[in-house]
Amino acid sequence: MSTLLLDKSAFQALSPDDLRLARRAHQILATDVLLLEVVGDTRHKDGRSASFARKLRMAHAVVNMPYHEVAASELLGEHVPMTRRPVLKATPVVDARGDLGALIPPSEGDEALLRWSRGEFDDLDLKVAEEWVSASQSFDLAFFERGFRAALPPGQGPRSLEQVSSLVEAALAQADFQSSLLNAFLAYLPAPTDVKEQIEARWRRNRRLVLAKNAPYACHCLKVLFVLFGGVGNRLIGTRSTNFVDAHYLMYLPFCSSFASGDKVHRALFPLFAQAGQELLTPEELREQLQPVENNGQCS
Repeated sequence: MSTLLLDKSAFQALSPDDLRLARRAHQILATDVLLLEVVGDTRHKDGRSASFARKLRMAHAVVNMPYHEVAASELLGEHVPMTRRPVLKATPVVDARGDLGALIPPSEGDEALLRWSRGEFDDLDLKVAEEWVSASQSFDLAFFERGFRAALPPGQGPRSLEQVSSLVEAALAQADFQSSLLNAFLAYLPAPTDVKEQIEARWRRNRRLVLAKNAPYACHCLKVLFVLFGGVGNRLIGTRSTNFVDAHYLMYLPFCSSFASGDKVHRALFPLFAQAGQELLTPEELREQLQPVENNGQCS
């Protein structure tokens, strides 16, 4: 079964019947970004957050590990499978016969969805919602536009997102830039201080480590950020703060086969990060794709 990543625009556009069809053909993947957007809607005080949580549970959505936890683990030496499957926290277990397996307990996101679906939002949820809304609305993408405009003479600089992407990829491959790139990523990464210190120590001990080779998922996340900032700086992407939020869904592309979104920024950026065979679907295209599944009886 393939994995389908939904952003909030697609999730809101799909009816419960659409989601029932989708879950027959796909494993629905939710992210911390979507959950933050869902809990952020508690500010409307109209019950939509609880309704959204119920829809996600009805779709049997699994919540991927947050990208920053996955990236931090990889920078500490863990292997991250970028195989278009969700990445979930698991505990190794051994059964009575001595066979090794894995126990995947409900994640914090799964447990939060269960509470929210019952309309239960505690003080921490409401605090997170308030901080998320404030941060997402106040992030100043125009800062990068002003900075690039001041640094580059008029008419110079990349003229397409493809050119921005090529420049970013070239920078990420430069051996001399690895320390600076790692420092830039750690400065952004919302990880505990002790975890960042462990990462810095590991990479100081081995100067031969290269992000693109030894931490390809972290490199993917860094590329998303740099292409976004470069695109904004060269006026190829708008400065709306929601574009910064939307870009974070692209961090999860290595863990899905299809991505459903109705946002323009995703349509512009998706081709720069997609692997061969991955597809971006509008909600309307997803509905059209799902109809034969029901009509042909291919899935029960």
